Amino acid sequence: MLLSLNISAEHKRFLTIHGIYTQASGMRFPERVKGFQRVEINESDGEARHAGICYQFPEGATPTVFVFIEEQRAPLSWYVNNTEASFRRDRKSSGVRVSDIRLVQAGAVFSGRAVEGMAEHHYSNGWGQTKQFQYLFANRGWIIKYNCATSVLIESDVRIDVQKLLEALRMPTKS
Repeated sequence: MLLSLNISAEHKRFLTIHGIYTQASGMRFPERVKGFQRVEINESDGEARHAGICYQFPEGATPTVFVFIEEQRAPLSWYVNNTEASFRRDRKSSGVRVSDIRLVQAGAVFSGRAVEGMAEHHYSNGWGQTKQFQYLFANRGWIIKYNCATSVLIESDVRIDVQKLLEALRMPTKS
């Protein structure tokens, strides 16, 4: 899976937590959700105000979903523009598009923005097209980014699985 993070690696702290990890925003990340296994938690500061959580299917198959959460320091549009630029520059994506997205969690509807693009990726059996997508939301002073990349051959199945994961998680409860 492809991943781009704007925080320098030397400030990352990897955590081993059994059970539910609760981030400073109040977002809770169980070890297992809708067939996904939590495989990584990292914090980029000492107060858990910037965190990355990685989920993947236990078999190690795609998709792998990275959830990034950080304090909101700019309008959502700034984060969307940076993500779009990163897709074009760092990931060399083509066909990048930005659109509105809605997410329903526990009956509440959240509006956000989706950034999607295509890129070439080297898989174990050769080169292939990868679909990259990142969903961004602003809620209670936090920015939440759900990031996934997968082969275009299984994209429709992956979107269904990712949607189930995102619906099962909950937005921040604390400001």
